[in-house]
Amino acid sequence: MNAIKLGSIARARLRNFGATLFGVALSFAITASALAAEPVTLRVGDQKGGNRSLLEISGYAKDLPYKIEWSEFPAAAPILEALNAGALDVGYTGDLSFLTVYAAGAPIKAIGGTRSDARTQAILVRKDSPIRTAEDLKGKRLAGTRGGWGQFLIDQRWRKPDSRSTRRHSRHSGP
Repeated sequence: MNAIKLGSIARARLRNFGATLFGVALSFAITASALAAEPVTLRVGDQKGGNRSLLEISGYAKDLPYKIEWSEFPAAAPILEALNAGALDVGYTGDLSFLTVYAAGAPIKAIGGTRSDARTQAILVRKDSPIRTAEDLKGKRLAGTRGGWGQFLIDQRWRKPDSRSTRRHSRHSGP
Protein backbone atom coordinates (compact mmCIF):
# COMPACT_ATOMS: atom_id res chain seq x y z
CA MET A 1 0.00 0.00 0.00
CA ASN A 2 1.47 3.33 -0.91
CA ALA A 3 2.10 6.25 1.45
CA ILE A 4 -0.51 8.47 -0.20
CA LYS A 5 -3.27 5.92 0.36
CA LEU A 6 -2.16 5.36 3.96
CA GLY A 7 -2.18 9.13 4.52
CA SER A 8 -5.69 9.52 3.19
CA ILE A 9 -6.89 6.56 5.29
CA ALA A 10 -5.36 8.16 8.39
CA ARG A 11 -6.97 11.52 7.61
CA ALA A 12 -10.36 9.88 7.03
CA ARG A 13 -10.03 7.96 10.28
CA LEU A 14 -9.09 11.14 12.13
CA ARG A 15 -12.04 13.05 10.65
CA ASN A 16 -14.48 10.26 11.55
CA PHE A 17 -13.08 9.85 15.04
CA GLY A 18 -12.98 13.60 15.64
CA ALA A 19 -16.57 14.07 14.46
CA THR A 20 -17.79 11.15 16.56
CA LEU A 21 -15.87 12.25 19.64
CA PHE A 22 -17.05 15.84 19.18
CA GLY A 23 -20.69 14.74 18.88
CA VAL A 24 -20.51 12.54 21.96
CA ALA A 25 -18.61 15.15 23.89
CA LEU A 26 -21.03 17.92 22.94
CA SER A 27 -24.08 15.89 24.02
CA PHE A 28 -22.32 14.84 27.19
CA ALA A 29 -21.20 18.40 27.94
CA ILE A 30 -24.66 19.89 27.43
CA THR A 31 -26.33 17.27 29.61
CA ALA A 32 -23.72 17.38 32.33
CA SER A 33 -23.52 21.15 32.48
CA ALA A 34 -27.27 21.30 32.92
CA LEU A 35 -26.96 18.97 35.92
CA ALA A 36 -23.89 20.42 37.62
CA ALA A 37 -21.82 23.57 37.72
CA GLU A 38 -18.48 21.78 38.06
CA PRO A 39 -16.31 21.10 34.99
CA VAL A 40 -17.45 18.28 32.74
CA THR A 41 -15.08 15.36 32.17
CA LEU A 42 -15.42 12.94 29.27
CA ARG A 43 -13.80 9.56 30.03
CA VAL A 44 -12.33 8.22 26.78
CA GLY A 45 -10.76 4.80 26.16
CA ASP A 46 -7.97 4.66 23.57
CA GLN A 47 -5.85 1.85 22.14
CA LYS A 48 -2.17 2.51 22.72
CA GLY A 49 -2.58 6.28 22.42
CA GLY A 50 -3.45 6.20 18.72
CA ASN A 51 -6.54 8.40 18.61
CA ARG A 52 -5.36 10.63 21.42
CA SER A 53 -2.21 11.40 19.43
CA LEU A 54 -4.22 12.16 16.29
CA LEU A 55 -6.65 14.39 18.16
CA GLU A 56 -3.90 16.35 19.92
CA ILE A 57 -1.70 16.73 16.83
CA SER A 58 -4.66 17.94 14.76
CA GLY A 59 -5.41 20.67 17.28
CA TYR A 60 -9.02 19.56 17.76
CA ALA A 61 -8.36 18.95 21.48
CA LYS A 62 -7.59 22.63 22.17
CA ASP A 63 -10.05 24.93 23.92
CA LEU A 64 -12.74 22.31 24.49
CA PRO A 65 -15.58 23.23 26.87
CA TYR A 66 -14.89 20.00 28.80
CA LYS A 67 -11.94 17.97 30.03
CA ILE A 68 -10.94 14.66 28.42
CA GLU A 69 -9.72 11.98 30.80
CA TRP A 70 -7.82 9.47 28.67
CA SER A 71 -7.37 5.81 29.58
CA GLU A 72 -4.99 3.78 27.46
CA PHE A 73 -5.68 0.11 26.71
CA PRO A 74 -3.64 -2.53 24.88
CA ALA A 75 -6.55 -3.67 22.69
CA ALA A 76 -10.28 -3.37 22.07
CA ALA A 77 -11.47 -6.08 24.48
CA PRO A 78 -10.45 -4.19 27.66
CA ILE A 79 -12.02 -0.98 26.31
CA LEU A 80 -15.28 -2.82 25.76
CA GLU A 81 -15.11 -4.31 29.26
CA ALA A 82 -14.56 -0.82 30.72
CA LEU A 83 -17.51 0.58 28.73
CA ASN A 84 -19.70 -2.31 29.86
CA ALA A 85 -18.69 -1.67 33.49
CA GLY A 86 -19.41 2.06 33.23
CA ALA A 87 -15.77 3.08 33.70
CA LEU A 88 -15.69 4.93 30.35
CA ASP A 89 -18.10 7.25 28.54
CA VAL A 90 -16.78 6.48 25.07
CA GLY A 91 -14.14 4.29 23.46
CA TYR A 92 -12.82 3.53 20.01
CA THR A 93 -12.59 -0.11 18.93
CA GLY A 94 -12.54 -2.11 15.75
CA ASP A 95 -15.69 -3.41 14.15
CA LEU A 96 -15.20 -7.12 14.90
CA SER A 97 -14.49 -6.58 18.59
CA PHE A 98 -17.54 -4.37 18.98
CA LEU A 99 -19.83 -6.74 17.09
CA THR A 100 -18.64 -9.73 19.12
CA VAL A 101 -19.40 -8.04 22.44
CA TYR A 102 -22.63 -6.47 21.21
CA ALA A 103 -23.89 -9.82 19.89
CA ALA A 104 -23.17 -11.32 23.32
CA GLY A 105 -25.65 -8.84 24.81
CA ALA A 106 -23.46 -6.10 26.30
CA PRO A 107 -25.49 -2.89 26.87
CA ILE A 108 -23.36 -0.74 24.55
CA LYS A 109 -24.01 0.90 21.21
CA ALA A 110 -22.05 2.21 18.27
CA ILE A 111 -22.34 5.96 17.72
CA GLY A 112 -20.03 6.23 14.75
CA GLY A 113 -17.81 4.12 12.62
CA THR A 114 -15.16 3.83 9.99
CA ARG A 115 -14.80 1.29 7.24
CA SER A 116 -12.20 -1.42 7.79
CA ASP A 117 -10.12 -2.81 4.97
CA ALA A 118 -9.28 -6.50 5.36
CA ARG A 119 -6.21 -5.94 3.16
CA THR A 120 -4.65 -3.94 6.01
CA GLN A 121 -4.80 -6.95 8.37
CA ALA A 122 -2.17 -9.67 8.55
CA ILE A 123 -1.05 -12.82 10.30
CA LEU A 124 2.38 -12.08 11.75
CA VAL A 125 5.29 -14.42 12.39
CA ARG A 126 8.70 -13.84 13.92
CA LYS A 127 11.39 -12.50 11.59
CA ASP A 128 13.39 -15.74 11.80
CA SER A 129 10.32 -17.95 11.18
CA PRO A 130 10.38 -20.42 8.27
CA ILE A 131 6.71 -19.54 7.62
CA ARG A 132 6.39 -17.48 4.45
CA THR A 133 2.90 -18.34 3.13
CA ALA A 134 -0.50 -19.29 4.54
CA GLU A 135 0.20 -22.83 3.31
CA ASP A 136 3.11 -23.01 5.78
CA LEU A 137 0.65 -22.65 8.69
CA LYS A 138 -0.49 -26.27 8.43
CA GLY A 139 0.12 -27.99 11.75
CA LYS A 140 1.35 -24.78 13.42
CA ARG A 141 0.01 -23.15 16.60
CA LEU A 142 -1.82 -19.87 16.02
CA ALA A 143 -3.07 -17.35 18.59
CA GLY A 144 -5.31 -14.32 18.31
CA THR A 145 -7.33 -12.05 20.58
CA ARG A 146 -10.83 -13.48 21.07
CA GLY A 147 -13.41 -11.58 19.02
CA GLY A 148 -10.89 -9.45 17.15
CA TRP A 149 -9.15 -9.45 13.80
CA GLY A 150 -6.63 -12.07 14.98
CA GLN A 151 -9.36 -14.60 15.67
CA PHE A 152 -11.09 -13.70 12.40
CA LEU A 153 -7.92 -14.21 10.31
CA ILE A 154 -7.17 -17.53 11.98
CA ASP A 155 -10.76 -18.76 11.57
CA GLN A 156 -10.76 -17.69 7.92
CA ARG A 157 -7.52 -19.57 7.33
CA TRP A 158 -9.07 -22.76 8.69
CA ARG A 159 -12.16 -22.32 6.47
CA LYS A 160 -10.11 -22.54 3.28
CA PRO A 161 -10.74 -25.82 1.41
CA ASP A 162 -7.10 -26.95 1.67
CA SER A 163 -7.18 -26.54 5.49
CA ARG A 164 -10.30 -28.52 6.37
CA SER A 165 -8.51 -31.80 6.89
CA THR A 166 -5.50 -30.21 8.55
CA ARG A 167 -5.19 -30.52 12.30
CA ARG A 168 -5.65 -27.08 13.79
CA HIS A 169 -3.96 -25.63 16.84
CA SER A 170 -5.37 -22.26 17.76
CA ARG A 171 -5.55 -20.47 21.08
CA HIS A 172 -7.08 -17.23 22.22
CA SER A 173 -4.58 -14.79 23.64
CA GLY A 174 -4.87 -11.59 25.61
CA PRO A 175 -4.02 -8.26 24.07
